[in-house]
Amino acid sequence: MIDTIAERPIPLDQIPPEAIPGRAGNPVHKGTLGLWHRRGVRGVRLETWMVGGRRCTSIEALNRFYQAVSQARSAHPSHRPPADAAPSPRTGRDRSKAVRRAMDDLTKRGI
Repeated sequence: MIDTIAERPIPLDQIPPEAIPGRAGNPVHKGTLGLWHRRGVRGVRLETWMVGGRRCTSIEALNRFYQAVSQARSAHPSHRPPADAAPSPRTGRDRSKAVRRAMDDLTKRGI
């Protein structure tokens, strides 16, 4: 929850670009913050409050949002392999290497 006394409000459209890591060095679109507030990410919404008719958040709220989204992602079953998961299937290249090693081994043994 936002502590309106300790945290400095920053309007969503004035968040400094370095506060939000973008992809490939590009800044995050300003509309993204509105989506994070309204829809959320992985069930986590960005904390905001209205100050003088403007929607605001804080750097601390952004940090809490990032941490909560990271926890939600790592806790999601699709990001954890099941305990009894079989190893991933080999690629054609991996199979070819294994065959080549086996053939070399058989040749060394004289078979």
